[in-house]
Amino acid sequence: MRTHGLSKAKVLNSTTLIGGGQYTLGFHVQMAKIKIESEYKVKGHVLLLNLNSVGNMSAELENLEYFVALKTKPQRVDGVTFLNVSAVQTDIARIDKIRVQFSNLFGGNEELERSANELFNDNWRVLFDLLRPVLTQTYDAVLLNRFSKIFAYVPAKLLFEDL
Repeated sequence: MRTHGLSKAKVLNSTTLIGGGQYTLGFHVQMAKIKIESEYKVKGHVLLLNLNSVGNMSAELENLEYFVALKTKPQRVDGVTFLNVSAVQTDIARIDKIRVQFSNLFGGNEELERSANELFNDNWRVLFDLLRPVLTQTYDAVLLNRFSKIFAYVPAKLLFEDL
């Protein structure tokens, strides 16, 4: 998967909650435009269409705003304290538009593929609401992996003086 536009993300607000030996970091993030390119595999029904295919997809999201919370706990490694990320939770607050393009949706039937892509793009809000739980779960897992790796290299004292 390739994602373009993340470097232009703006943190609109951030908060930190400290208690019980844990640090919860919260961010309100805005991204004007994101482009995602990936391979896909789908089996099931979407908007009354039977889908069972594998191919390439691209998606463009406009004006995405979301909240992300990271639950962390200090952990000492070789005399240095790091924040171990134990959980990530996101909540999408706003998306102004999603445009998708799937290839090989119907085994090479280009007319049916074009119609399906039009249907998805004309009804993107319905499609997003249907896929929101699995998309959020996937995004949370990816962010947990990434933030865990980042925080494993950043000493906690660079973020919090008391650590």
